[in-house]
Amino acid sequence: MLRYNDSVEEGWPSDSAKAPVIEREPPASHSIDSAEKERSTWRTTPGDLASGGKVISPLAAASLATAGGEVEIVGDDSPFGDQFASGPIPVQRYTDYSVRVHCTFEQRTAAIKVTSSDRRTMLASGFKSISNPSADPEAGLPPEPLVDSISYGLESVQMSFASGDRSEVRLVISNNGAPYARPAVRLGAVELLELGPTAYLWSRYVRPFARSIQRGVHTTSRMLILFAVGISLLAVAAQGRTLLLLIAVPVYYLCTQSFLHTEYRYTLPIHYFLFVLAAVTLYCAGVASWIGAVWLKRTWLHQRNPEAR
Repeated sequence: MLRYNDSVEEGWPSDSAKAPVIEREPPASHSIDSAEKERSTWRTTPGDLASGGKVISPLAAASLATAGGEVEIVGDDSPFGDQFASGPIPVQRYTDYSVRVHCTFEQRTAAIKVTSSDRRTMLASGFKSISNPSADPEAGLPPEPLVDSISYGLESVQMSFASGDRSEVRLVISNNGAPYARPAVRLGAVELLELGPTAYLWSRYVRPFARSIQRGVHTTSRMLILFAVGISLLAVAAQGRTLLLLIAVPVYYLCTQSFLHTEYRYTLPIHYFLFVLAAVTLYCAGVASWIGAVWLKRTWLHQRNPEAR
């Protein structure tokens, strides 16, 4: 129940308490639907995709179909490792784009991502398992044909992203979860559509500061300390009624509800009250710091000029 953004992966349900960290740059503000009204700025064929890209994992393989209409990428047995990366895709800085990938997922789950040129930052992702779960190669059943195909029996996966302060991006194929079999993806044409300039660019100056606070404070150990100190401060200040109102709901959930539901979504109400306790601690710390700074300034001035009041 009382878990927040810890760096250690512990699985479900503990990891369901993690909140997404604020991105350093503003996300895409245009709708994917508007891509139909915008112009195509880049397009590649399966042949160019195969020749310009590279296989990342030593156990992965990429091959061009005989007719040249598709690229088949077979991944390794890692849970989330990158398997294949396209060549650099040119983009304009601080611009929203939509990338349309004609593909089909043949075996198990895989992910299609748009990343920075060095693959360190993921800008967008889309994933899908095979259309027919019973189409297991071990069961001897052929995959069910995909419906609503765009071309050559492939479906369309479309993602939007903001380029940020970048002039190049890459299309990356990766695994998406522990596979029962080596994931396989068939890629067709890839098209990039420009949506327009990214909005709210001013927020890129504020986001790193807010991101650092979230990553530094919003952890289980530090939040529990803030809660405990907040309860102590209210008790010392003789704010019994306020303290009772703030801890009544968390105590109820911790003592009764925790035996029935352990998923984070069922315990959300308690955090609105606990955050007030954390705010009490931070407020008192800020006031104490301000009073201390004023006292140090007066002491320093008095030492420089003893006759001044």
